[in-house]
Amino acid sequence: MVEPILVRPRILVIEDDYKTRQQIVDCLTSISAELMNQKGISGFEIEEADSVEHAKTCLRQPRPCLDMVLLDLNLPLREPFDQTESTDSGLQLFDFIMSGKMAKGVIIVSSYSEYKNVIGTMRGGALDFVAKGGSFSMSLPTPLLNALARVMAEASTRIMSQRICDLVPYAELGLAHGFRGIFNEFQRSVTAVVDDIERYARERYGLDVEKDANDSLVLQLRSHHKAVLKARQEWSALQAELAQGGNYSEVASIEKVLAGLRDSLLSALVVKRVAFTPADDSVKVQTFDKDTPFVLREIIVGTLSELPDYGEEREIKVGIRISDGRAAVTFEDNLDPIPEEEMKAINEGRRILPDANFGRLWGLSVAQHVALRGGGELSVKNERGRNLVTYHIPLAS
Repeated sequence: MVEPILVRPRILVIEDDYKTRQQIVDCLTSISAELMNQKGISGFEIEEADSVEHAKTCLRQPRPCLDMVLLDLNLPLREPFDQTESTDSGLQLFDFIMSGKMAKGVIIVSSYSEYKNVIGTMRGGALDFVAKGGSFSMSLPTPLLNALARVMAEASTRIMSQRICDLVPYAELGLAHGFRGIFNEFQRSVTAVVDDIERYARERYGLDVEKDANDSLVLQLRSHHKAVLKARQEWSALQAELAQGGNYSEVASIEKVLAGLRDSLLSALVVKRVAFTPADDSVKVQTFDKDTPFVLREIIVGTLSELPDYGEEREIKVGIRISDGRAAVTFEDNLDPIPEEEMKAINEGRRILPDANFGRLWGLSVAQHVALRGGGELSVKNERGRNLVTYHIPLAS
C-alpha cells in the first residue's frame, strides 16, 4: 500500500537559533500561501525543534513520515546554546533521520564554513543545501520546491509500480475468466469426438467398453474420458477462486471512497498534471471485498499511467447518478480517444487486450472482469472527444 503523501506536507525545521529559525518558518509560510495552494495542496504543516533531543521527540511521533526536514548541522544535544553544541551532533542527527527513514527528504541549512560536512550529507542522501546568511525568502524557495517536486515524483513512481503489483493477481484471474468460453468449447468438442469414436467402434467392430476393457481402442477412449474429467475438475477449482469476491462486506459512501482515492493519489496527480474532481453526491453502495476500490483506483491510475510527468494539463471529472437500481459512477477525461475496437472488447467483458501492455486499456479490461464478479459492470464510450468510463455498482440495500 503506497502511503498518502503531501496532502498537507509536514516540514520540520531543526535550528537552535530562534531568530534564524523564525526566518525559515516565515519563509515557509510565505511559500505555502503563494505557491502550494496552486497545486491543490492544503499548505504546510510546520514543526520546530531547537536541539537534537527535541528533534528526535518530533521525529518519533506516531504520525505519518515527515515530508521534509530542514536541518542545521551545528546543534546542541538538549538546550539551545549549551556546551554540547557541535557539528558532530547535527551529523549524527542526519544519520539518525536517514537510517531510520524518518523523512522523505532532508535539506541542509548551514554556513559555508561547514561546507565539508555539507558535502558528506549530500553524498549521504540530502536533497539540497541552503547557506545561512542573506535573505531566506530569496534562497530557500527554489531548493525547497525542487526537493518537494522530487519527493512527489518518487511517490508517483511508487504508485505506478504498486499498481502493477496490484494488477497482476487480478489479471491472472481475468485471463482465466476470459478463457472460460474457449475451454468450454474445447471440452465440448473433445467430448463429442470421443463419443463419436466410441459409437463408431461399437457399430463397426462390435466393441463393448465394459467387456473389451483391454482392447487398445477402448483403453485410448478411457484415457480421453479421464483427461476431460480431470480438466473439468481443475476448471471447477479455478472457477471457485474466480467466484470469490461476491460476498458483500460493508456499506460505503462512494464520494468518501473517491475523496480518499484522490488524497492517496495526490502526488501522482500533481506530477501528471491532472485535475481530479470527485463528485459530491451522497450515494451509498455495497462494497464487496477489495473489488470496488480496485476498480475505482484502476480507472484513475490506469489513466495516469499513460501520461508523462509534467506534461500537458489534463482533467478527470467524476459524476454519480442512480440508474437501474445501481450507482453509475462516470469518469470523464480529455485524453486521446479510446479506439472503437478496444471499447467494444471492454464493453463485452472480453479477454485482456494482448497489445495494451500495462496501460490503461489493459487495466480496464482486467477491471471489467473484477467488476462483473461482484455484480458490477464497466462501460466505455466516447462523446464529443471525451472518454467516458462508467462503473455501475450495486446500491446499498
